[in-house]
Amino acid sequence: MNRNKDVAGKRMSALAEAVMDDVMATPDDQILAEFAEDGIDPAASAARMRSAALAKLRAAKRARLDKARETYQQATKRAAAPSRPPLEEMRRRAMELIRGGAGGTLALAFRNGQELTDADLESLWDDLRELGLFDDGKPND
Repeated sequence: MNRNKDVAGKRMSALAEAVMDDVMATPDDQILAEFAEDGIDPAASAARMRSAALAKLRAAKRARLDKARETYQQATKRAAAPSRPPLEEMRRRAMELIRGGAGGTLALAFRNGQELTDADLESLWDDLRELGLFDDGKPND
């Protein structure tokens, strides 16, 4: 049975290739004349095909965007910050690390010497924790 399917598949493939070769060898003027004989407007047909292709492309891009958005949202849910100490404790421990408490290997750049906002500090805390720079006996995420 599989042999029959294989033979039939090869025959269909050969037939499709022959038809394609025939169409590719046909001059454009003859194809346009055949369209006109069938009452088909080539420009309208091309516009419909282009529109359909663009719609498929938009749908594929939308699907990729939706998947990326879902992946991002799942990652942010998983990466929800573990419980943090009070802001003053975070500020004190982060400044210790910045001043050389991490063996002098940590360097940070601050904008125009401005102090960190609370949101910046929380973000810095999460980043330092993720890097494993806090030895507080808790596992780092």
